[in-house]
Amino acid sequence: MKLAADNLDVDTLTTIYTCPPGQRAIVTVNLCNRAAAPAKLRVALTNGAAPTGADWIEYDTPVQAAGAQGGSVLQLTGIALGGGQKIYARSSNGDVSAVVFGIEEVAG
Repeated sequence: MKLAADNLDVDTLTTIYTCPPGQRAIVTVNLCNRAAAPAKLRVALTNGAAPTGADWIEYDTPVQAAGAQGGSVLQLTGIALGGGQKIYARSSNGDVSAVVFGIEEVAG
C-alpha cells in the first residue's frame, strides 16, 4: 500500500516517511525523475531529526532525465523501519517524485 508521497524541492532535505510509533514497516522507496535533465538523488534513514554522515544509503546517485535510455527511476526495496524512524530524500532538481509503499504492522 502507498504510505507516503511528495514532490521534492530543489536541494531541500525532505522527510518523505516516518514509521508510526509502536509500528514497524517494510517499505520500498521510489524516486522518479520527471525532469528533462538528470538529477542527483540522496536517501537517508535515521532515528534523529536530521541525517548525519552515517545515515545516507544513497548519496548524489545520478538518475537520468525522464524518458532517457536506462531509466529515470531510483528504487530501493526491502527497507525495514521501526517506530519513529524516518526516510529523508534530497534532489538536485525539483521534478522528482518520492513515493513510499509497503506494509506497516504493530511492533511486537
